[in-house]
Amino acid sequence: MESESVSCIEALCAMKEDDFTKKIIMPLFRAMGYERVEFNGGPYERGRDLIAQMKVPPRSRLYTVFVQSKKVGSLSSTLNCAKFTTLIHQLRQACTGSVLDLDGSTYDPDQVMLACPEEISQRVMEEVHSQLKGIPIDVSIYDGPKIIDHIKEYKPELLGELVSVSERVVSNSIFDSGQGELLSALKGGEAPELEGFYSDLSFFVGAFDANKLLHLNIDFIGSEYIFDAPQWAVGKKYLEGFRREYGVSLIDRPVSQVDREYSDQNEIYRSSDNLELLSNLEELTEYLRHVKDELSGQLTLLSSSFDSKINERAEKYSEVDVEVRSGILSELRLERFDLFELLDVSDLKESDPSFYALSFRYIESVNSRCELEVRLAAVKEKVVYPPVYSAGINKKGILKRFNSGRRSYFSGVDEINSNKMSNARLKIFLSDTERTLSFISKLQFGSEYFSSSIKFKYSGVEDDRISISVHDVISTGHDMAVYGGAGVGKTTTLVKYAGLKAGDSRFPVVYVPLNRVVKKLGKDVFDVTNFNKSDIDRDLISKMVLVSRSLDVNQENICMVRDIFSSGVCLVLDGIDEVYNSIPGLIDSISSLKKEFSDVQLVVSSRDCVSYLKEIDFLGVTLLPFTKPQLNRFIRGWLEADEANRLIASVESRGLYEYIKTPLLATITCSLVRKGVDASSTENEIYSQRVRLLTEEYDLHKGVSRQVQSGSMLRLVARKIAFLMHRKGHRLFSKELALVELKDHMAGSYSDDLLIKCLDELIDPCNVILFDQVSGEYSFGHFRFQEHLAAEELATNRSVDLINLVGRDWWVGALCLYTQNHPMFDLIEDIYLKSTEIRYFETTLRAMIENRPKHERYGLTELLEQYLKSDVMDRTLIDSSYDDYDYNF
Repeated sequence: MESESVSCIEALCAMKEDDFTKKIIMPLFRAMGYERVEFNGGPYERGRDLIAQMKVPPRSRLYTVFVQSKKVGSLSSTLNCAKFTTLIHQLRQACTGSVLDLDGSTYDPDQVMLACPEEISQRVMEEVHSQLKGIPIDVSIYDGPKIIDHIKEYKPELLGELVSVSERVVSNSIFDSGQGELLSALKGGEAPELEGFYSDLSFFVGAFDANKLLHLNIDFIGSEYIFDAPQWAVGKKYLEGFRREYGVSLIDRPVSQVDREYSDQNEIYRSSDNLELLSNLEELTEYLRHVKDELSGQLTLLSSSFDSKINERAEKYSEVDVEVRSGILSELRLERFDLFELLDVSDLKESDPSFYALSFRYIESVNSRCELEVRLAAVKEKVVYPPVYSAGINKKGILKRFNSGRRSYFSGVDEINSNKMSNARLKIFLSDTERTLSFISKLQFGSEYFSSSIKFKYSGVEDDRISISVHDVISTGHDMAVYGGAGVGKTTTLVKYAGLKAGDSRFPVVYVPLNRVVKKLGKDVFDVTNFNKSDIDRDLISKMVLVSRSLDVNQENICMVRDIFSSGVCLVLDGIDEVYNSIPGLIDSISSLKKEFSDVQLVVSSRDCVSYLKEIDFLGVTLLPFTKPQLNRFIRGWLEADEANRLIASVESRGLYEYIKTPLLATITCSLVRKGVDASSTENEIYSQRVRLLTEEYDLHKGVSRQVQSGSMLRLVARKIAFLMHRKGHRLFSKELALVELKDHMAGSYSDDLLIKCLDELIDPCNVILFDQVSGEYSFGHFRFQEHLAAEELATNRSVDLINLVGRDWWVGALCLYTQNHPMFDLIEDIYLKSTEIRYFETTLRAMIENRPKHERYGLTELLEQYLKSDVMDRTLIDSSYDDYDYNF
């Protein structure tokens, strides 16, 4: 029995019998659906401490239960004592008694229960039943363990009466242990444990995947960094921080030396001699400009006069052909005018003194310009210009650090995969891997200015699969993010880990399903519309923990959670991708929590196809899909030999591996095959087959009829609800909200009564929509099911503008499913033409491309790359119209 259950039973045993009945049994029976629950204890109870009644159609009278509450204590060792005799007498009274209904009629109980806080031994149960032989009603034993289970299922807030607030915070027993929701939604039986088939993973930090280490090369662009003063003020801090963090400098000499070189050069620049030279240089430059302006005007006049003179003296220069004349004019215009060699000067001086004077002034101006240029060049050789900060790229040091980290990573992977790595060595390996990946990620994305000089090249397609359980990785105490695509088992893995660590008082695990708490937080906890990033809520995570345990969000409880954090826990925040857009500042709050509580081990989970990965700066663990051998083992673990062999052969012959290689899809496929349904061809079709099975075909297969509405109508309503909730950013919803949305969008074609009936049938008997015990609301079970239904609506509802959805991380999953059955060339072109910049859509578009058939992916990727390059060119043209550049350090 779990330590928490033992603690709860001890608390039940410590209560007085009347308090046990009033505070525990009464509210529990109300939560289980009994309409009339009455305390009947006291001297005239006649074996009935509690009377509970409820309607059970089609019978007209109420179903009635008599409950006798008793602390059995040491009955197991003294069965014949007076206390036991009294108990048997009270139970006989209850079994043979009757009650009055509202009309004054009497009727007998349908069930009699003995409720006791202890765990009843087999010996006591046998003795009680032997003493009540011949009584018309069998007595049911309702002991402590069963009561605790029902409290967790129907009334978890009652745990507050039994367990301290701090104990509830470190308890994870109210969360589903893994695949319960999925199997319920599939109407499936038990499934094999995932850990027996699935453990491969890979690592990354920020947006850099460790798998790239296998195929990564680094090239350098240029050899030197040049900074002006404002750039250096920012860049220097970045360089110093980088060196402290990774033990290597990005530049080839110390920052202090660059400062000193600048200072020495600046001292010379500001000397009186140099300032005088600069002043002289400025005067000469200005005078030269003035002379050039005069030359330009003189040249224009002279050229015009010279053309005229050539034409006037055509006869005298008849021997000069057209080409020579043209050459003379060109020489003149190119400032190589030699009038005295080309014309009869004496004749010109006498015949046209004005042209002669103009020619001499021009020659004098040319000579003056030449003299000024000689003097200006002499001054320029001596002058010292304003210095800049400059340093070479430390190519050797960067490559040495990169190669060292890569060799260490390769060695560690080999050690893990050969099962030779100890837990202590694993912790060191994780720290080293995080630093190496962080180093490369920082080189690539840390600074636009420094990263522009480093180019990364990738080659090869091999996967870097590490065969180790995520549980072993988490157990090292290392902060990490668990990533993976939809359905790879993130939640199952984390809930399982929390369950395995239950009762570990030395370092407890606090599991928080973020999607279940976001709506319960409400606007009184945070206000999205007025959020200011500079005003991060330091207690946001503490509030989430309290809400996930159905505890009051007040200052006293927040302080208690903070005390638990101070003592050290493993805090698991599951599903960041599902709440990222709903809780602004979540990543900042997580970072802030870690800075304040260094003893907290942080474990978060998210899908890996989101744009904010680089904001999460600690080690990432990516859960990888099944390999073919792993998938085959999983199928054989699920199905009988003949069924498994047929499915494996079908997957191989039809090329279905890519579509069922995640645990979620493999589970659905095996469940469908077990029910006689053939495996579908794509992920989206598998989900469609599941929905059809739940809404009609399963009952047809079994030859039963449990639903009234048609399967097509139920699927339409499910699709509408999923889309409307997805558009609002909700995964959990109330029946009331679902009905309001349905009526707003479907009332014109369908009656309210029909919509209500469809919603009820989707909940029961179809199990398409499931009730969540933690939040008290409804969902489609696994989030992927909601995404599938939303994608189906995208395919049929042409009024939805896909471009507005592509830029939002929340819609990535649904859009990827939509893309499996719809081409996307036109979508990429529309986004480029209609959006400001296509780069804002890049993450989602690349994920969507991966969901298209293999033969299309290359062409789509090429098209996207072309538009991204056009984006860069467009931005460059715009930026070139501005004089001041903003370098992002």
